[in-house]
Amino acid sequence: MKTALFIRDSYPQLVEEAARGQGEHLATAMALFDCSSQQKTAAIMETRVGLAGVIAQENYSAKSDLDKAAEMYGVMQGAAQAHCQA
Repeated sequence: MKTALFIRDSYPQLVEEAARGQGEHLATAMALFDCSSQQKTAAIMETRVGLAGVIAQENYSAKSDLDKAAEMYGVMQGAAQAHCQA
């Protein structure tokens, strides 16, 4: 729940940082998904790819900020599950 709320509240910063591949909000979100420093690089790369696919959807701009944040949560959660397992 804490991670979802963080993503909802910092969605604009997360999108910008995901596009760059780095940033404080992005690092914090990955830490909330329990990604170590070594694991977060791969998780961020997968997040970037997944988010690019979400943004490319033709109805993306019509979605609410809450829906966009929920999709980002799903992308980040999937990346964390793939790369941040202990």
